[in-house]
Amino acid sequence: MPNPGEQPRSFRRSRHNVVDLLKTMALVVPLTILIWVYAERAQSTQERLLVSFDVYTTNPSQYASVADRDDAPLADTPFTVEVEGSRSAIQQLKPQLDRRLLLELSDTYQAESEPTLSVVALLNSYQPIRQAGVTVTSATPSTVKVRIDARINNRPIPLLLPDDLDLAVASFSITPPSAKVSGPAQAIAKLFPTEKSGLAVDLSSFRERISLPGQHRLEGVPIKPTGIPGVLVTPARVTEVRIEVSAREVEYTLSTVPLVITQPLPTINQWTIELREKTVTNVRVRGPANEIRRLQSQDGKPPEITPAAVLRLTNEDRDRSDVSRAVSIVDLPPNVTLMDAPPTVEFSVRSVSTPN
Repeated sequence: MPNPGEQPRSFRRSRHNVVDLLKTMALVVPLTILIWVYAERAQSTQERLLVSFDVYTTNPSQYASVADRDDAPLADTPFTVEVEGSRSAIQQLKPQLDRRLLLELSDTYQAESEPTLSVVALLNSYQPIRQAGVTVTSATPSTVKVRIDARINNRPIPLLLPDDLDLAVASFSITPPSAKVSGPAQAIAKLFPTEKSGLAVDLSSFRERISLPGQHRLEGVPIKPTGIPGVLVTPARVTEVRIEVSAREVEYTLSTVPLVITQPLPTINQWTIELREKTVTNVRVRGPANEIRRLQSQDGKPPEITPAAVLRLTNEDRDRSDVSRAVSIVDLPPNVTLMDAPPTVEFSVRSVSTPN
């Protein structure tokens, strides 16, 4: 007979079985979930992606680039590709494929050629795709044309001041006086067609400083980029630019310039000269600001200097009609010049009858 308070043996066995079952489930259920998750992630799937890429070659004497398509620049038209692999591998690979890829070409192509290559083969040779165990199965468009140019390395190019520098530059020097460019021969030939073709330094951040007359020493001045892909300029900055600026130049329009006529001495009082206009109008000049001010009215006073337009006649002008001739603008202040071609005037010459 069991002792009072003692549980039946069958009950003790049932409780033991339940505990064992719970222990087994605690091990089996997480393992089963892991197996399901792994199977789901390892399952092969297909996905469509957009991919853009550039190309390069390890041949040091060549430069490779992707040729633009007939309908649009390549940069605006990525390739649509189908990839196959495990779901997890594709998801891990996506961030890399979202960036513009750089694909290596064989170094066996001839220079100055444009071979057409398989996009699928190019992408499947890309190391991150191979390492991920992902395969590119198709691409639209299926091919791409690449351009193989001869490569120029370290061609010296003179350094210059910018063309749009609105200053009166008395003298300048750039240290070093030249830069070196490397890249596709065709692009470099277009950028620098002659030996005097050069690169401009970028003085935009020094504009306020060099707007004052005098000598200026500028350090670490950048060189303006070419804007052409693949053309590398070294160095990116020059050590210094020394520039001497004269008084700042400005533009001014002389609304009217009086016309003065010169003629051969024997013809004085023997010719009648008829002019369509008595003055020359809208003459544009340019020069140092302090000299331009001498052509302007100041505080209600007349200009300090009044230029003239000189029409020079010759003996051959006798009895000619409707003649058009350029005049000379004289008496301009120092370093003030015409911005346009000399103006022209129309005139006729008639001999004066002499009494018997």
